[in-house]
Amino acid sequence: MQTFSTWKVVCLTTFLLFGGIWALALVLPGGDNSKLQALAHAPIALFIGVGVAVYVLEGLVWTVGAIELGARLARSPRLGAAVGVGGYGLLSHWSGGSSSVIAATWIALVLNCSYLTLRQRCKRIAILSTVGHKLAYFLMAAYVVYTYGA
Repeated sequence: MQTFSTWKVVCLTTFLLFGGIWALALVLPGGDNSKLQALAHAPIALFIGVGVAVYVLEGLVWTVGAIELGARLARSPRLGAAVGVGGYGLLSHWSGGSSSVIAATWIALVLNCSYLTLRQRCKRIAILSTVGHKLAYFLMAAYVVYTYGA
């Protein structure tokens, strides 16, 4: 029963993360395509090598780190999750404009809520889920860059 619940949370996280990003792409105005075109000309090995490290590090800092620090220092994982959402959404993406902040806040909100839920069952699974979702999101972004940016 516990394994089913864990898989249900992981599947729901995937649905909310990618479904939310898809819905936001339909509603929010598009960003500057010149950045997308510039990224499309970067060597794919460099793009993936740097991108994977950055995305995994972001997940570890703004989800795992923020929640675990909140749990340890303030005895409130939820406070840590809120700090992580604000940090990832506002601090990391403010220069990209309102569309970027909204999308990043959605990503952090979904991942942090998922982490809080999975953390009650097993921290390792929560960490693996966060890293896996960040990697899947990065691969989706890489696909978009190299398909539509060229």
